[in-house]
Amino acid sequence: MAEVDQATLNRHWREHVRAWRASGLTQIAYCKLHSLAYHRFGYWSRKLSPRQAPTSGFTRVQQRPVASQDLTVLLPNGIELRGVNDANLSVVSRLLQQLS
Repeated sequence: MAEVDQATLNRHWREHVRAWRASGLTQIAYCKLHSLAYHRFGYWSRKLSPRQAPTSGFTRVQQRPVASQDLTVLLPNGIELRGVNDANLSVVSRLLQQLS
C-alpha cells in the first residue's frame, strides 16, 4: 500500500468535506455515495472545521457569588417579609419600626 503524505491526505478530506457541505446530504448518505468510511469522514470533518477548536473535554465553569441566606420574618398579623438580608436590613428595620 502506497504511503500518502499528510498534505495530500488533508487536501483529499478537505475536498470531501467541502463537497459534502455543498451537497445538502447527511454525512452518512454522502459517505455511502462516495464509498467513504463514515467514522473517518466524521473525524476529518471535525478536524478540518474552522469553527471547532481543540478541546480537552472539559467545559468552563463560572462560580457565582454565594448569596447570603435570606430570612423570612413572619409578623403576628400574618404579614411575611421575605428576602431579608444584609443588603436590606436597614430598610426592614425601619419598616418594622413603622409597623409597631
